Amino acid sequence: MITAQELRIGNWVYFIDGAGNWVYSKIYSVDAKMVAISEPFKNEDESTGQGFMLLNGVFPIPLTPEILDKYGFKKQTTKSVTGFTRYCSQRMMLLVDDSENPFSNITAYYERHLSIYECLGERRNLKLHELQNLNYALTGEELEIKL
Repeated sequence: MITAQELRIGNWVYFIDGAGNWVYSKIYSVDAKMVAISEPFKNEDESTGQGFMLLNGVFPIPLTPEILDKYGFKKQTTKSVTGFTRYCSQRMMLLVDDSENPFSNITAYYERHLSIYECLGERRNLKLHELQNLNYALTGEELEIKL
C-alpha cells in the first residue's frame, strides 16, 4: 500500500480496472485519502471533471528491465560485481540482484562528479515512484517516462 507522504505530483502508479487489467496512471494531485489520476477535463455540458481514486485503490509499480529502459536506464553488458546486473542512467547507477527474485534487492548510486559515485544505500523491492522521488531529490529533475 502507498501512503500519501510517499507520493508527489508526476509519480506513476497503477490501479486495477473493472476488467481486472492493470492501468498505469500519472498522479496529478494527492491528499490524505485520494489521488487525481487524470488531468482536469471539460464535460460536454461545460462542467469540469477529473478522475479520482481512493488512495487504497492505487498501487506501486514494481521495477522491471522494461520500465528502467523506458526511463533511460541502460543494462550494462559487462559484469562488474558478481551476482548483480548494472543499470545506468545519466546520473544514477543501480545494481540489481541477479538472484531467483530479481529486483528484490537494489543498491543505488548517484554520480557526484566525473564518474565518482556515492552509494545511496540498499533497498528491497524499490518501486517506480520511489525511484522517481530519489532522482528528483538528487537532481531536481523529473525522470521522463512513457508508459
